Amino acid sequence: MMAADALAVIQTTIGLIFLLSCVGKLRDVSGFLGGVIAYQILPKPLAVTYGLFVIPFEGFVALALLSRWHPDLGAAVAAVLLGTFFIAVALNLHRHRPLSCYCFGATSNEQISRRVLGRVALLLLVALAILVLPPSHAATVMAWTEVALTYLLSVFVLIIGSWAFTLPELFAPQEKSAS
Repeated sequence: MMAADALAVIQTTIGLIFLLSCVGKLRDVSGFLGGVIAYQILPKPLAVTYGLFVIPFEGFVALALLSRWHPDLGAAVAAVLLGTFFIAVALNLHRHRPLSCYCFGATSNEQISRRVLGRVALLLLVALAILVLPPSHAATVMAWTEVALTYLLSVFVLIIGSWAFTLPELFAPQEKSAS
């Protein structure tokens, strides 16, 4: 696989993550806005405004990266969003506040944790890498087989990435049940 092909897979993977996140938040906008308020980073009116901007910006990132239309701008917006998510999660972890992540909307039941913070940091680094790496041939028209392979590899990367973030749980000592 060439570097340009790898960049196409990376862009598609980040685009899919932002698409899933945007759709999840659209399913329950008021629940997501309540989550933004619950983080207690911004005053309530600003938190609601920020939350209302997050959803379309995530949609823009997905569109820009998945369609290869201005992937540099999409990556820049992704980096800004991910930077704000990183700050919000880090501050609330520091405050020892048990909060839902709201990464994929209000129905997401994952709690904020160092793992969530690590995942956000990794995505932020990848978004920044898209900005600094030279543009790939992905900006040109791809044959349907190339598109299919790129999406297939991106889904594979998402699955492997999700699995890799659960490795600590897989190897943690299991508590014995009292029988």
